[in-house]
Amino acid sequence: MAKNLYAFSYEKKEKRHAKNKKELKSLKAKDWKSKKGSFVVTKSLLKWQQYENKVRALFTSLNFEDTIKRSYYYAGKYQIDAGGGEDETYIYVDCVVKGEPGGKNIKSKIKSLTADRKEIADEINNKFGKTYKNFIFAISTQDINVRPADAKYAKAKNTVILKESQIDYYIHHYKLIGPAFKYQFLRDLGVPICLDLKSIDLPAFEVQTGQRAFYAFLMEAEELLKFAYVLRAGTEKKEAYQRLLSKAKLESVSKFIDEGGFFVNNIIITFDPEIDVKFVPKKVDLKLHKGVRIGTLSIPPTYSSAWIIDGQHRLYGYLNTNKKHHLLNVVAFKKLDENEQAKLFVDINTNAKKVDTNLLWDLNSDIKPNTEVGNISRLVKEMSRSGPLKNKIFVPRYGGPKNYLNIANVSKSIKDQKLLSLISSTLPQKDYSGRANLCEERLNAYIKKILEFDIKKGWKEDFVLTNNGFNIIVRLFRKMLDSGRIKTSDYNILERPLRKYFSKQTIRAVRRRASSEGERGEITKEILALTKL
Repeated sequence: MAKNLYAFSYEKKEKRHAKNKKELKSLKAKDWKSKKGSFVVTKSLLKWQQYENKVRALFTSLNFEDTIKRSYYYAGKYQIDAGGGEDETYIYVDCVVKGEPGGKNIKSKIKSLTADRKEIADEINNKFGKTYKNFIFAISTQDINVRPADAKYAKAKNTVILKESQIDYYIHHYKLIGPAFKYQFLRDLGVPICLDLKSIDLPAFEVQTGQRAFYAFLMEAEELLKFAYVLRAGTEKKEAYQRLLSKAKLESVSKFIDEGGFFVNNIIITFDPEIDVKFVPKKVDLKLHKGVRIGTLSIPPTYSSAWIIDGQHRLYGYLNTNKKHHLLNVVAFKKLDENEQAKLFVDINTNAKKVDTNLLWDLNSDIKPNTEVGNISRLVKEMSRSGPLKNKIFVPRYGGPKNYLNIANVSKSIKDQKLLSLISSTLPQKDYSGRANLCEERLNAYIKKILEFDIKKGWKEDFVLTNNGFNIIVRLFRKMLDSGRIKTSDYNILERPLRKYFSKQTIRAVRRRASSEGERGEITKEILALTKL
């Protein structure tokens, strides 16, 4: 089997060739590095340069036209950090990077981009000798907690905010699907791309069940791959609910297909609301059940116009095989709203197999965006992308190490200790978004201080960054909130008690003891007994 999983890379270092020993010595004095006996020297690029290269590499890998090859690239007087064109649309990206993770006001950047977009569009067409008619203007951020007010302002000004987590999501799926993933990327940005075809007409059954109808038909895998797409989890839209693609599972499915396997169960999809799918019934000399009709289903020729509710690995497993002509059973719904899609997904997976609690917590921010659990999910995912816990919390859609914390346990700790409720005495209790933002800010400051204590060997990796240990750390934070101690300097009150407590027993023993809820509470009480709280 040809496992054509796609490679992705970008420049993180600058490379030079020293002309002689004198120049080599001079470069080394300026922090350039070289291997012994080599005149090739390298130096790490600055953080912003690496991020721009990363975003540019995504556009290049997805086979966009007129991509940007380097930093300081100008169209007229306007600098283009990244971008690319497809058909009549050009995507212009301005990258904004913060030295240290945290908040940053980007409203002025949005204002400037809004004011200059006509001139930028003209300069891009002049630069590339094209006549792009549509332009998408985006700001891509790294290590910036975008303020809700800025996000709202960007939406009002038709400016797309692409966080690094979203860029990573697209890169992840590019590695699995390849350049074809470009069309989902375009759809996520609001660019419909039509196939050079007439509508696809298929014989189908229409089945009416209660207030909802669905269509059952057969379609070749190759054709369905053009229409279907996986969830937009990386875009963090509230409609996203499905599992992410897994490399191991795709390889397993591809091998199964190549060895002669086939699937008899359905691929379940739902067409986007704006896709005008039509069904024309036909009279047949058959006795059909009530609510069942036979006819022709006409599907408009639009890429990435049907979300896969169930069966994404079965479908995308065909990408790296020569069996794309296989017919697949498809059940398609039309105009399911987000709640119906989520309910259908949960029903399928509840009845089929238990869904991982990490995935459920990951999805809470999308399915329940205006609730307490939805905002807890969001704040934990933000903490996993920046701050002291960056890359230390496993989140299914982002991946990451599984030997530290995970989103389910961190979220449950925050929820059980009622942190959103206690974090502020002034914000309305139902302002879950504002409370979550404040909780993220204060938790990050608290955890940073706790990690700095470095109580003894293994303090960080073997206690604070474990699910059992972290639960106790959160319980102590809850006590700090109860006592009104919310300044960063206040957290120092915990250092001496923690040192005293762990001087009498090993970290491993405490962590093992903390495997039950009751014992976690007892350990917390024992530590608090050594404090003045």
